[in-house]
Amino acid sequence: MAKRRTTKKKPGGMDLGGTLRPEIWGILLLLMALLTLLSLIPVERGRLMENWIELLETAVGWGVWLMPIGFGAVGLWLIFLGLVRQMNLER
Repeated sequence: MAKRRTTKKKPGGMDLGGTLRPEIWGILLLLMALLTLLSLIPVERGRLMENWIELLETAVGWGVWLMPIGFGAVGLWLIFLGLVRQMNLER
């Protein structure tokens, strides 16, 4: 039986695996913080945001008002962590 030849895949495009992962999660957490904060302000919310706020209220009670700050802080920390890691790789 003949062996198949295996070809190596040529690297193409951006490698998002290791270098941008913290930044992506940080940006997503910042967006979550912004959406949560904006959902807490109005009286009328959409169905998705209403369920999200109810879930947070069930989980943390009055701490729901601090959740955007927590999400934003963790998001900024992840972005900073990713940028520092990227700077260390370039050295």
